[in-house]
Amino acid sequence: MEEMSEELNICFVKVKAHSNESVYNDLADEAAKGAIIKYLNENK
Repeated sequence: MEEMSEELNICFVKVKAHSNESVYNDLADEAAKGAIIKYLNENK
């Protein structure tokens, strides 16, 4: 999987939130959404 992700230029981000703070999950969601939008715009 990692070898293929390098070939396709795909990055996986694992986020583990500690305590009740969801700020890490929110940041990961925002980063993922931005990456998807950028990919879609560049590959129309």
